[in-house]
Amino acid sequence: MPNKLPHSNRNSKTGASRANQSIQLRHALPDDLDALTNIYNHYVRHSVATFDTTAFHPEARRNWLVHFAAGSPHQLWLAVKHGAILGYASSSQYRPKAAYDTSVETTVYLHPDHQGAGIGRKLYNHLFERLSVFELHRAYAAIAQPNPASVAL
Repeated sequence: MPNKLPHSNRNSKTGASRANQSIQLRHALPDDLDALTNIYNHYVRHSVATFDTTAFHPEARRNWLVHFAAGSPHQLWLAVKHGAILGYASSSQYRPKAAYDTSVETTVYLHPDHQGAGIGRKLYNHLFERLSVFELHRAYAAIAQPNPASVAL
């Protein structure tokens, strides 16, 4: 009989640490805009992942935030712990053509202090669970290389 580790810090299904079990997942609210913009701007400034070249002021992202809704396939879920936003996952319109109405573009961004802890996977799993009630046929994600963390998702 194989030896088991008595107190594994990992969930065998998701690989998530027990510390992640206290993370709450919730929809974004208008008051989250500053924190979400700060997370996004980190990637604008330090990577090519966003495909943007200039950081945003929060007000410039307000239209982006308000297009998400719980009852639609365009959703924005946050990982929150002790009131701090650790990251987010979203699904948005893929392309503005009717033939793409059953497709979404997905993305996940984490606060840089919370990368590599399984939060991105937790967010994506939750997002895809919520999207399963819609008649979607494709979920696309653009990944700029090199980006092993996003490829692993």
